[in-house]
Amino acid sequence: MNKIPLSADIVSEILNTSADATIITDHEGRIRLINKLAGEMFGYEQEELVGEPIEVLIPEEHRDKHRELRQRYHTSPRGRPMVSGLELQGRKKDGSTFRAEIALNPIETADGLVVTSTIRRINRSNESDIYFRHLLESAPDAMIIIDDKGKIALVNKQAEEMFGYDRHEMLGKQIEMLIPSRLHESHVEHRKSFLRKPMLRPMGQGRDLVAVRSDGAEFPVEISLSPVHAASRRFVSSVIRDVTERKRMEDEIIAARREAERANKANSAFLAAASHDLRQPVQALSLLNGALRRTVKDQRALEMVDFQQHSLTAMTNLLNSLLDISRLDAGAVTPELEDFPVQRLIDRLSDEFARQAQHHDLEFSSTSCPTIINSDPNLLAEIIQNFVSNAIRYTDKGGVRLECDTRDNHCVISVIDTGIGMTGEQLTRLFQAFAQADNTTTRRYGGTGLGLAISNRLAELMGGKMWAESEGEGKGSQFYFKLLK
Repeated sequence: MNKIPLSADIVSEILNTSADATIITDHEGRIRLINKLAGEMFGYEQEELVGEPIEVLIPEEHRDKHRELRQRYHTSPRGRPMVSGLELQGRKKDGSTFRAEIALNPIETADGLVVTSTIRRINRSNESDIYFRHLLESAPDAMIIIDDKGKIALVNKQAEEMFGYDRHEMLGKQIEMLIPSRLHESHVEHRKSFLRKPMLRPMGQGRDLVAVRSDGAEFPVEISLSPVHAASRRFVSSVIRDVTERKRMEDEIIAARREAERANKANSAFLAAASHDLRQPVQALSLLNGALRRTVKDQRALEMVDFQQHSLTAMTNLLNSLLDISRLDAGAVTPELEDFPVQRLIDRLSDEFARQAQHHDLEFSSTSCPTIINSDPNLLAEIIQNFVSNAIRYTDKGGVRLECDTRDNHCVISVIDTGIGMTGEQLTRLFQAFAQADNTTTRRYGGTGLGLAISNRLAELMGGKMWAESEGEGKGSQFYFKLLK
């Protein structure tokens, strides 16, 4: 695994352009870097906090417990989502406190493990050509804009480097110059078809795509497309990503999985290494994307930023899933059990679920549950989030319901949807890793095929049982998780 040294100047500059309050701490829990938003949130100048223990930002009565939790976290670090189900408190310089939620992201550096914390308080263009060109040049991906005749109108520096042409060699030429000659005819038809019915096409959708460099070398790419209207003309903006390395890694992952199945051994070492190697650039791109969002005023540019964030989110989710399954294979995840009311967790998660459902024109509802259980709230939150996210993803109309029921000395949490349903054969493979990869009915809905496998492993770690039911395709599904109170 490559360890990237922590360059304070450049990281500090990136952090100060982030849209969120962000703090980086070292393995001893001391603050290494803090951005301006975090300083303002806690009422400090940034330099006042550098070198201080993170507990200075925690109310005194919670500091001992926080040190214990921090030390335990460093023995088994893992990414934790913003919505964790825990009630957190921050302490400002003047002694006042506020409620907050925190996302944690462990990163291996040359200086050892550091933890990036993103903190949020809980509270109940310019249109000029010069600006737009500057935006294109500052984009981390290759970007090309073509007109309605398929001619290249704008390119950025990253596109020049990717394809090996000077931009003046590309401007005004047909976009097919960047595609292998054997594919020219079919690409022209696809281009005309897209222009007849233009729509947003996020990165990763559609067929496997191939591009060609100036020296004739072919390479696989992913492309997002966005229709743009300007000066009474129609254009298409494309973001292009060279996925040679990713394709190579995907092939290696598949080969490693098959070998593991034959030898009955886990491939956790490879997956963890791949995840760590890619986490650093994805983290940097996410910070840069947040900075770009704060500066962009042009609506077309904001759409491009949204497409970029969509791709970054998909990559981050895949990396986190790979790392989680590898840690589970290695036995590196230990539940941190505590007594807490299930309702507190449901209340914290329900707002996010409601927003997800509303985005898909679905209804979301949940029942009350006064039961107190002994479990790991973070792991339980991951299971519930996976259940509900899957239900929303595979439901086109209707709704999703989160229920909680007490039976004898057990608590049963269930998620019921009106989605695409499942066959008996699909139910038998549901909790197997990568099972979705062979399911042509559900592949179009996205996902990695790892989420339910990870949830099932987490359920087993906490001594629970997970199962699913469905009356068949088109008749919805029900997911259940039973655990001791």
